[in-house]
Amino acid sequence: MSVRHQWNAHLPVLHRVPGAACDRRQLTNRLHAWFKDLPEPATLVYDFGGDWLLMASALLDAAHQKPPPNIGDKLHLDSHTITHPVFEKALNFTYTQDWPPHHALADARALRAGYQAWDQFMEPLRRIQ
Repeated sequence: MSVRHQWNAHLPVLHRVPGAACDRRQLTNRLHAWFKDLPEPATLVYDFGGDWLLMASALLDAAHQKPPPNIGDKLHLDSHTITHPVFEKALNFTYTQDWPPHHALADARALRAGYQAWDQFMEPLRRIQ
């Protein structure tokens, strides 16, 4: 599949959420407001270092020189975790035709599902140690 065909295959998911498109300043303001409204600190989970850099960049600007106070831990899922069969099965089960891979919200949901399944699978092993 060509790069152009791959790109066009994902175009239908753009603009899925009305009013989601925004400029850089709006993105930072929206992120700060969203985190502020969370009932408890959020753990930021990512599987690619570049994603963390993009998030950090989106959280900071001239008006926001510090991240929101209720950002909790950062959790980088390494290759051993994300390639584990339990993780992969839960991750892939989460994607649908309407919410395919490489859509930010679909990827976030899939990473969460994969991590939760893997964490639950690993719990008995952690008790042995």
